[in-house]
Amino acid sequence: MDENIKRKNNLKIYPIYKMFSWDILFYFAISFIFVNQVKGLSAATILFIDAFYPIFKIIFEIFCITIVDHIGKRKSLMLGNMAIGVSTLFLILGSGVTAYLICDVIMAFGFVLKELSEDTFLSDSIPDSEYKPNIFSKIDGRGCTMFYYLDAVSSIATGFLFVINAYIPMVISFMFSVISTLIAFRFEDVNNEKSHKTSSEQNITQYIKDMKHAFKFIFQSSRLKSLLMFSALWMSFASSFSTFRSALLLHLNFPAKYFGIVVAIGQLLSAFSTNQQLLIHKKLKNKTLAWFSLPIVFSLILMSLAIVCNFNIKIVSVLTAAFLAIFYIIKGPYNTLIKRYYNSFSTPEINTKIYTAKSFIESLVRSLMLFFASFLMSSTDIAYTLLIIGCILAILFILLLDYMKTRIGLKPEEYNKKDIEFRLLR
Repeated sequence: MDENIKRKNNLKIYPIYKMFSWDILFYFAISFIFVNQVKGLSAATILFIDAFYPIFKIIFEIFCITIVDHIGKRKSLMLGNMAIGVSTLFLILGSGVTAYLICDVIMAFGFVLKELSEDTFLSDSIPDSEYKPNIFSKIDGRGCTMFYYLDAVSSIATGFLFVINAYIPMVISFMFSVISTLIAFRFEDVNNEKSHKTSSEQNITQYIKDMKHAFKFIFQSSRLKSLLMFSALWMSFASSFSTFRSALLLHLNFPAKYFGIVVAIGQLLSAFSTNQQLLIHKKLKNKTLAWFSLPIVFSLILMSLAIVCNFNIKIVSVLTAAFLAIFYIIKGPYNTLIKRYYNSFSTPEINTKIYTAKSFIESLVRSLMLFFASFLMSSTDIAYTLLIIGCILAILFILLLDYMKTRIGLKPEEYNKKDIEFRLLR
């Protein structure tokens, strides 16, 4: 098949693929309650086990990047989605701590493969040009928006299906993993995939040298280092948000059957804001990341203070709704624009390594946060836990944003060459 036809095929299918596979549909809206009420694990235990999930991802990182380089990104996407489906089956069929732990292990393997392959596969499928970043944002954003709409519908159904039978949402979730695998099968490998395979077939000594050189570049680049620190801090909270949200709503005695409606409204807000991501990027420019972080942490602090101080339920409800809305509105464009920033000045020979470093650092920081949250939850409630986490995040984001002022959002000619240029050792 002609290379251009392959690229067009990939770009046409990718938004549909992302709509079904970006996250686990019918799962996260109700997973905390399922594990808590059906499998019998306490909130502190769930957070403690979840803290190992990022560690599992770290362990799988180098192993998975070798898999991606050997079998290609298309097959890696298929394998990753299959693994996520299997992890859901373990949670459905098993019971207790063991089942949930095994579920986390297999899910970590699947998501590492997906995270290393999805964004770079899309980037590789777009021909090089000055418009490549805009094309990437447009296609990825379209897929995100479609996912948010589908997830909104599924989330509404999830809560009510859970009341009928708690296992129904989990079975449907498994079915969507199968659908994601079948869609990934329709992708086509492009020439960049072949170059990756050639690279991975060289002797192991040279391959390790290339990897060391790649990571040396990544961690010496002030620009990439700043992005890594920011995304690690942001994702440490965002990736644990579904657990925090469910624990918070249970603490406020919110009916479980309406959890899905809360998620659905949030996903619709994310869909709307994702459609505006290019406008947000143009309007906010180098202040974008500040607007992606500070409103969330300050609204989190206000809401937690209101709950801790036992304010009137109406005030607590308004502040809780405001916090949830702000998070969902920011989450949409963030997930697309942060990839745009990572892909800038990147090439097929380095982008997989960059995403490996990103996943590694994010997993490490997320694990630390979850262990800390589990410790807090074992001695206090979710309100105090979120208040303490919010205050710590506020301080760290303010310090980090000050550090990033001269390192992110510059014109190409304003960067030091070592920050944006990379060559593999030969």
